[in-house]
Amino acid sequence: MKDFINMPLPIILLILVFLAVAIRKIGPWRLPIWLIMLTAAVITLLTGHISVTQAYHALSFNVLFYLFGVFVIGQALESSHYLEHVSLRIFSGAKSLNGLLCLIILIFGLSSALLMNDTIAIIGVPVIILLSSEHDFDAKPFLLALAYSVTLGSVFSPIGNPQNLLIASQGMENPFVHFIAHLAIPTIINLGILYVFIKLFYGKQLKSAIYPKKSKKVLDKKLSRLSQLALGLMLLLILFKVALSVFHVSLQFHFSLIAIIACAPILLFSNQRLKIIKHLDWHTLLFFVGLFIFIESVSPVKVRKEIIIEGVIKDIWPWVAEAVSLNGQMKDSRGNQVAQILDKRIELAEKSVTTSDGRLVVSRDPLKRDVYIRAKIKILEQAGNLYFYNSQKVGVGSIIWIFTPEVDLEKIYITNITDLPCE
Repeated sequence: MKDFINMPLPIILLILVFLAVAIRKIGPWRLPIWLIMLTAAVITLLTGHISVTQAYHALSFNVLFYLFGVFVIGQALESSHYLEHVSLRIFSGAKSLNGLLCLIILIFGLSSALLMNDTIAIIGVPVIILLSSEHDFDAKPFLLALAYSVTLGSVFSPIGNPQNLLIASQGMENPFVHFIAHLAIPTIINLGILYVFIKLFYGKQLKSAIYPKKSKKVLDKKLSRLSQLALGLMLLLILFKVALSVFHVSLQFHFSLIAIIACAPILLFSNQRLKIIKHLDWHTLLFFVGLFIFIESVSPVKVRKEIIIEGVIKDIWPWVAEAVSLNGQMKDSRGNQVAQILDKRIELAEKSVTTSDGRLVVSRDPLKRDVYIRAKIKILEQAGNLYFYNSQKVGVGSIIWIFTPEVDLEKIYITNITDLPCE
């Protein structure tokens, strides 16, 4: 007990937060997670364990604005009944409860990768309840399928759930490409396993036939059209972001821009904008505000400094190599310089070939280039480790990326590090 009392306050709060989240109820009072996290953040602020300035810098506005924009679109879809209308039209094609189960898992599971699992869950519940009342079947297996499918389906997209968004926002290169390439197949397999398990436990209830009925009319046609426009914009902007990464176009296009631009038609042109904003999931936004501030107060002491790195970018196209400019700068989302190119040297790319007798021969590739650079970067030193922009670990042998207005420098292999005092 004495050791517990002697702990730093943020660590004590961290333990209490874990306990409160696990218990979630004290006597007659339920403790919502957002209130637990926000209370812990406020306590650390009031006790001076984190300053207002540090708290501000701890907030990830990229994540918060993205969530706000998606919540606006989700609320508009719910208020206009557009997504419910479309879902009912799709599900009316099912000839049996077994087919309906399959459609629910696929449609809701895969759509959660675009609109975030919370949004799809909110919209899916009334759809399933309405279908069960119209066709007189037990909604339980279908609600379970909805809950599991939106969780599983959101995994393969960087915007499928807030956890993935936090990971993708930490400087991940080509987040959509990486998530889909590594997680799409496991997600499809897991959705298939979900179907088998629901069938295994509720198979007898899924043998009944159902008959198509007309879907519910869209109640607000104007809001419905604006919601469709917002969905279309969001999809186009996601494809645009993917194209930027694939074609190595040097343009900072944050997740938050996707959501804010996509929800703009709703906020600008809908006469229900105030109602939509009022009914947003503010609790989730407050949870993340509290989370960012509280975790920053618990984190070990960080020391900011500048270092000089030397590194090489191998096997790139000549025009990309030539686009690397001396004094090219990388800036963070607040406009602060975090990296500057000091020197560069371009050579024909090294190409290693193993001969038939087992010898390793190193030659030069006239079509590709290796670029050797020297750059000044700002880093955080925490617990003996060095971190560059968005938590990229820095060390000899590690790989980082630097993007400048001229070109993205991807996969810089660090060969040497020199300390440089901060100005």
